[in-house]
Amino acid sequence: MKIAFIYGGQGSQVEGMGQDLYIEYPFIKEYYDSIDLDFPLKKLSFEGDLDTISKTEYTQPIMLAFQIAITKILESYGLKPDIALGLSLGEYSALYAVEVLDEYELLEVIQYRSKEMSKASKGLDSKMLAIFSDDIERIDGLCKEISESHRFVAVSNINTKGQIVISGDGQLVSEVGGKLKDEGYKVMKLNTSGPFHTPYMDGVSKKLGEYFKDMEFRPPKVPIIYNLYGDFKEDADIKAIMARQVNNPVLFKQSLERLMDENPDLIIEIGYKNTIKGLIKRIDGKAKVLSVNTVQSIEELIKGVGDIGR
Repeated sequence: MKIAFIYGGQGSQVEGMGQDLYIEYPFIKEYYDSIDLDFPLKKLSFEGDLDTISKTEYTQPIMLAFQIAITKILESYGLKPDIALGLSLGEYSALYAVEVLDEYELLEVIQYRSKEMSKASKGLDSKMLAIFSDDIERIDGLCKEISESHRFVAVSNINTKGQIVISGDGQLVSEVGGKLKDEGYKVMKLNTSGPFHTPYMDGVSKKLGEYFKDMEFRPPKVPIIYNLYGDFKEDADIKAIMARQVNNPVLFKQSLERLMDENPDLIIEIGYKNTIKGLIKRIDGKAKVLSVNTVQSIEELIKGVGDIGR
């Protein structure tokens, strides 16, 4: 039985995430209690309001810690991935699942990354817009046409069949959206805190490259599909890939199509809101996807895997 783990990205956070895991599993309590960052991650995870935990510098470490906790629990039941991938931030959790970095190394990395991304977004009037189309040529061309030397809008995500996301200067994003609506495209504003995966993050990319220099990134124990390529990459320079990931488009549609080529028997979405499940179903309506995020959903998954046979 071939199992893929797939991790959700920023924007799928919810209040109280991970608290039931903390109560139910003693080793998860020990894990959360051991996290030592420069803000009270456990307290914000379990008690923070949505506005607070949606701030980039908090969202990213909170979500990473939660996704690592789920991965640990699944491993305790004997469930490990045969393939791993993640959406944007979720790609760091995938690196944990394939043992490139351990949980504490990743939490330090993501604390640094989230702070730098927050700084790079500060003072910017940015917006993110989903366009329900596959016409990347028209959308990318219009973004380039409207962008200026010091202000720009760019494609940040190609998420699934019929969904492209643009991000950047708020006024320019609105201008692109208005033109596309006039041409008959369906668009929807997204709730985000910065122009991620665009050239506005070029400085963050450089800083991450420097930050990674003194770290050891171990070879992945399991194949991973990278956002940057939408594919596996043997003998990859993972440090370079993860530095470039922050200021380049997320090729998630291509990643999902590549995953489907591998014919997984089961895809486990680790995250809330069934966001990834929805994206996968646009690619392959027959794919078997189970989402896990609570004690109950984990128990249901374990029973389901047992019924299928592992």
